[in-house]
Amino acid sequence: MKQNKLEQVDWYRHIVNSIDGSVYWKDLNGVYLGCNTYAARMVGLDSPDEIIGKTDFDLFSEDVAKQYRKNDNCVMESKTSMSVGERGISADGNFLFQLSSKKPLYDARGEIIGITGNTIDITDKKQFELIEFKQVSNESRSLIKAIQLVNDISLLIEQYKIDDLNKKLGKTSPEIRYLGEIVLSRREKQILYYLAMGKNPKDIANIIGDIEKKIISFKTVLSIINKKLYPKFDVGSRSQLLERAIKLKLIPLML
Repeated sequence: MKQNKLEQVDWYRHIVNSIDGSVYWKDLNGVYLGCNTYAARMVGLDSPDEIIGKTDFDLFSEDVAKQYRKNDNCVMESKTSMSVGERGISADGNFLFQLSSKKPLYDARGEIIGITGNTIDITDKKQFELIEFKQVSNESRSLIKAIQLVNDISLLIEQYKIDDLNKKLGKTSPEIRYLGEIVLSRREKQILYYLAMGKNPKDIANIIGDIEKKIISFKTVLSIINKKLYPKFDVGSRSQLLERAIKLKLIPLML
């Protein structure tokens, strides 16, 4: 049986409202054109109709709204979809970790008229990862300390051999300097620390972003590793970087 347009609209609305996550669409200026029931309840509204005409600045703090708007503009300007971690506040005031998938919204002529998005709450997953990471970090700190101790003993043995040989040859042993030769910025120490935890640049970007409550690009982390840390330690790979950093006692045990 063929459905009339009103029945089709009701059917589409039913489908959208059955999705376990926020579904929404906005115009070029960030004004909401609609959303599903889940999205409305997440911002404390009784009905999806109440969101029409509002912007993120009407619903969230200025910092959060600016970040949402920035991501929306990026989607429209690049004409590509994107998935990005975003922060939010639930209707009852709880802090949320969210994953948002956003795409350009086109009209019948193929012109972009806004964005459509789907945001899901991943707070429980993130909290689990942070707890798991903390446990791994504690174990890794012990491992790093053990490695440093082994290296210290090895250096003392090598230095003893050199001193003994120099005494026989009547030479003075050169002073070995391992500390203070390499100066690291706070960000470089963070990245070096998480590399020692076995994290890749994408993981590091997400972790630092979670801690500092802002989006950190993995390309930024990768750039710091390649253009800052490699030259400072005079190495060409991450394994060499960690080996030399541990040897020089420059892996921070705490942030």
